[in-house]
Amino acid sequence: MNDRPVEVVNPSVPAASAPHGRRRAAMSARDVAILRSLAERIDPADPGAHNNLGVVFFQKGLAEDALAAFERALEIDPRLDVARTNIRIAYTRSGLFRRRVADLGARLGHDPDNAEAREALARVYLLVGDPESAARELRILLGRRPDSVLLHMKLAEAEAERGRGAEAESLLSTALHMAPADPAVHLQMAELQQRRGKLAAATKTAERAVQLAPDEARAQALLADLLAVAGRSAEAAAARERAVALDPSILEAEHHLSLERYFSATVARAERLPDEVPGPLGHFVRATDLRRQGDLDGALRELELALEEEEDEAEVRQALAELKLVRGDLHAAAADYEALLTGRPDSPKLWNERGVALHRAGSVEEALDAYRRAVANDHAYALAWNNLGVALAQSEEAGGAERAFRKATADDPPAEVLWNLALFLDRAGRTEEAVDVCQAALGGDEEVAESWTRLGSALYQDGRSAEARDALLRALDLDPDQAEARYQLGFALSALGDFPGALRETKRALELDPLFPAPRFRLLIDLQFEDGSLPAPEAEGTHIRPGSPVESFDPDAGALDQAFAELVLPTRQRSAAYGQALEQANAALRLGQAARAAELAGRALADDPNAAEALLLQGRAQLALGLAGEALERFDAVLAAGAPDLGPAAHVGRARGLLLLGRPEEAVAAAAAVPGGEGDALRGRALLASRDAAGAVQAYEAALQDGATSHAVLVGLGEALLAAGRPADAEPVFRRALAQDPAGVAARVGLGRSLAALGDRGAAEAEFAAAVESLPSYADAVLRLAELRWRANRREAAVRGVVDFLHLDPTDPAALVRLGTWLYELGRPDQATAALQRAIRFDPENAAARAELKRIGGGGA
Repeated sequence: MNDRPVEVVNPSVPAASAPHGRRRAAMSARDVAILRSLAERIDPADPGAHNNLGVVFFQKGLAEDALAAFERALEIDPRLDVARTNIRIAYTRSGLFRRRVADLGARLGHDPDNAEAREALARVYLLVGDPESAARELRILLGRRPDSVLLHMKLAEAEAERGRGAEAESLLSTALHMAPADPAVHLQMAELQQRRGKLAAATKTAERAVQLAPDEARAQALLADLLAVAGRSAEAAAARERAVALDPSILEAEHHLSLERYFSATVARAERLPDEVPGPLGHFVRATDLRRQGDLDGALRELELALEEEEDEAEVRQALAELKLVRGDLHAAAADYEALLTGRPDSPKLWNERGVALHRAGSVEEALDAYRRAVANDHAYALAWNNLGVALAQSEEAGGAERAFRKATADDPPAEVLWNLALFLDRAGRTEEAVDVCQAALGGDEEVAESWTRLGSALYQDGRSAEARDALLRALDLDPDQAEARYQLGFALSALGDFPGALRETKRALELDPLFPAPRFRLLIDLQFEDGSLPAPEAEGTHIRPGSPVESFDPDAGALDQAFAELVLPTRQRSAAYGQALEQANAALRLGQAARAAELAGRALADDPNAAEALLLQGRAQLALGLAGEALERFDAVLAAGAPDLGPAAHVGRARGLLLLGRPEEAVAAAAAVPGGEGDALRGRALLASRDAAGAVQAYEAALQDGATSHAVLVGLGEALLAAGRPADAEPVFRRALAQDPAGVAARVGLGRSLAALGDRGAAEAEFAAAVESLPSYADAVLRLAELRWRANRREAAVRGVVDFLHLDPTDPAALVRLGTWLYELGRPDQATAALQRAIRFDPENAAARAELKRIGGGGA
């Protein structure tokens, strides 16, 4: 049975210095299982071992496993600060913090009573060092479960982290009253009392904890410290002896691995691990550290020592093979991989990396065999399919190459796979398809300069020079020193007639690289701790486009016209896969899996490119992905096909797409073709976007008369009434919407706006605060609540609310502009300037940010 690949995050290089700023490619499930087996070789009761294992997992890209290991370390020893630091780094650097907060916030938006989601959200906040947000969520839970001892303890932890020791002690006192025989509560209280300087009370509480749990080493160690401070030396020594007997490591100062050394700007590059690293992978970890810092010889010495110490032969020998690959010792690396494969002949990772060593050494036929062995062992291993596609393309097996690339792109591929497919299509003269693939690459991460460069190149080849120019400018905004982007921009500007600009960009490109760096295929490897993308060696003739015109070809136009007139194409027959792909696409769209739905609809269209149902489905999926322009093309094709039963849905899609593109007047016309209440509601939305508030009110009221009384229609009507200056009429509409769905955040914000417009600021603030509590990532609620507080002269609270929101979404331009404006008013011009410049970074056309910068003297350009 073939294992599916496991997607892992690649935090092995800090985001600022990562070669492409992209996520890690998929690992084979077999190789993930081998790495995870390390967990079985450590002492399950050793918190330091779990912490160190977490660092290894995180460096390998297994962020979820790393977080689990760090949390396990803290469960065993809550005092292990290095594990707490590692958790914060792992959450923020892997992107899991934002994803989890967004996911949990969305779950709470749909179901505010979901205690499991709220407790998970509080835990995430506490682990990343945001105790205020954690306390907010825990208070909501405690209000619903006031008899929970555990919630009292967790909230006490959060309050203590906030510096509110008295509040934390009060919570623990309540917990002790509810559970007087629980040693964990006594221990937490004793630790809190010790931090607050209440040593006599702490000693008494710790003695009670020891009495209740005499085998708890942590309690014995704490009691030893307190007795020593009190001058009770003999008793302190006895307690310390008992603690060490229970856990020999509890009073020892051990070195534990920290991710801080890789991600903190304050860590010097020359810093090294100590000579001795505890745990089963000491020399291996030191070798990794040296390799990251470029000391390949030192890394080689450490790996040889690791073999002598018998740390973990399979992992160490694999690291040696990888090191040789990094050093360019290709034949030696290939030999090492061959030796490893004798013990693990079913490892797709080893076959793939042996193939890359052979491929880069020039043995393409042997590499092809290795890649085929890799995909035979794991039919879904995207890296090997990608490399097989490159080798086949260079062997002029175009059909096999495209099939391999398509297999590699089947399931959320890394950007390099899409770049390779786009380059293959471009070289085959299929430039329009190449553009589509490059746009898909940007769907995973719009902050990757090379993705924009590839898109710009494809657009230029497709004759779309103006769009190419815009894409290449975006690439250079992200990476001004990218020579290929400047060369390509020069080509595009020349095609647009901007010859001075073309000359300027070409000169700058020549300074960066005197030779035009033509795009090359990328070979992908699952390397530990390094970027796993290597340029493929170019084969002769790979730049020649299949189907390029012959110089002497001069046909008779009349003869060609006659030939085409006589050509009759057979009717295309749909295969059995058509219906299956369409059914799966519908199911994926219902589950919110828009990218998969679009891809499956594309498979159906490969069978029948003019199938109206598949075109409609792909358009709807593209609309969900924000690809409004592409979606409009599909909806127009549906309407052109003349399928009357699909026409209304296509008009709905057109209207929504036009709204996304900022063309509301056209959306009004499209919505007019949609019958019934759905069309009226859609027309109301379009009229509201085109600033015709009175028309929007009429359209929404018509929708209600047609029976469209959904929550969304009521919210739309309320918004239209507010825009028309009728807050008194809007208030009952929003209340009606909330009666339908009490968790409706947009309706609650609308009600708050109505109340504010009617002069009831206290009630408005309560509604905005409830909306923020329900969904902290809802920008409109956050900013309106902050604005009310600012106007009420509660300025620090206003700023704090915006800052909390920016922890969740650090790229929101409106919040950054508001923060910058207020920081300047508070006498902090440097911080204000930084916030406003960041707003412009994410929204270069933001007029408000530029105006504020100009006003405060920070520059507006």
